[in-house]
Amino acid sequence: MTLTEAEGYAELGLWQDAWEAIEELPGDLRAGVDSMRLRLRCCSKVGAWDIGAELACLLGEGKPPDRRAAAAFWMALGRECIEDSETAQACIDAAINAWPNCRSEILDDPELSRIVFAEN
Repeated sequence: MTLTEAEGYAELGLWQDAWEAIEELPGDLRAGVDSMRLRLRCCSKVGAWDIGAELACLLGEGKPPDRRAAAAFWMALGRECIEDSETAQACIDAAINAWPNCRSEILDDPELSRIVFAEN
């Protein structure tokens, strides 16, 4: 299995297949940033929230594509736990910390903006 194949599964929306393809990669490739970023995209689609949170924390300190991926994960998790406004707000804060430019995306999101404006 190659990373390109795993990315292909993700492009097709076959998130579980992409996850499994990443698992089959050699250890050094599986631990690489590109694989971590792809796995993070998969996390919100397969409900692997705990693993995603760990990856988002790691990638949130990285290069711009890594931080953007972390922010996207935090926003997805914020939507997932929208009924728990405190947790959703923590996810929004984590997204902004990882990628400050996502503020406008958050404000344009009907679910997440509800949390932001409820806090003010």
